[in-house]
Amino acid sequence: MKSLLIASVALTALTEGAIAADAGVSPGIAPAPAAVAYDWSGPYLGIQGGGTYVRSRIFDQYGGDYQKFGGPVLGIFGGYNWRASNLVYGLDGSIGYRFGENTIHIEGGPGEMETKLGWEGSLRGRIGADMGAFLPYVAAGVTATQLRTYWPLGHVARGATLVGWTAAIGADVKVTNQVFLRAEYAYSNYSSKKLEYCGPICSMSYRPQTHDFLMGVGYKF
Repeated sequence: MKSLLIASVALTALTEGAIAADAGVSPGIAPAPAAVAYDWSGPYLGIQGGGTYVRSRIFDQYGGDYQKFGGPVLGIFGGYNWRASNLVYGLDGSIGYRFGENTIHIEGGPGEMETKLGWEGSLRGRIGADMGAFLPYVAAGVTATQLRTYWPLGHVARGATLVGWTAAIGADVKVTNQVFLRAEYAYSNYSSKKLEYCGPICSMSYRPQTHDFLMGVGYKF
């Protein structure tokens, strides 16, 4: 009986050694865990927030000035990715709200003017480098924003929707295969808009540019 037990143990050890050798693993050593294969392709949706810096050219028939102010921005983003070799490309869109506003005094003109940018949105093409859990990218496309103004002296409010172009650089970083973090800088340049407050002799033209610094979290479906 003792001889039979020893023979059984020896046979088991030899069998495990043969299986490990076939698998390319040394006996008694656990195989290394397989690397996680991250997949960036498919639809995604997320939320983002940060700060915006606005530099706007404001002028009338008497002259003008640059208006500079900042404030928080909050919004959502989403899109769809395709993958080709080590490149990830697709469409990316966002909708947000800029909360900053400012009052400027135009010398020789209407005096004080209050302005702010409200709702904004963009639709961009995007291309990035697939580096596993890290996806640096660049993006460019069209953008629009809501311009709101108020002339306290005449108690007149005017607004308009401005359209322009935008470009961005950023990176997405996987936390899991579905959840990722995003960091982005985006520059937007909008068209000029002339608003009348008391006829042609009392008008102002606006041309804003924005710099948005954003952080976000997204989910890939």
